[in-house]
Amino acid sequence: MYGIEYVALDLEEIYFAQNNAIRMIEKLRFECCPIIGVDVCLLKDGYVEEFLMPNLSTDRANNESCREYLLRSCDEAIEFIRNYPYKCEDLFYDICII
Repeated sequence: MYGIEYVALDLEEIYFAQNNAIRMIEKLRFECCPIIGVDVCLLKDGYVEEFLMPNLSTDRANNESCREYLLRSCDEAIEFIRNYPYKCEDLFYDICII
């Protein structure tokens, strides 16, 4: 997917390590795909071991244009991933799009 490494557990769940998640969000921004949320989990041996909190949910504001929502949702998702309080090599992010 865009040459970015990911882990696919089934057709609907694709997980990215931190740097790859950020790269994917940048690609989605370019494709005009807003981010509606980011789920965080620990993956072990190809399985979700545990979903973690907090996660991110981004809704469009009433007065926000589609373009403004696109930019804000991508910025918030990148900031969320960069600053996630828990760090380890088994931490992966599921990027939720419309």
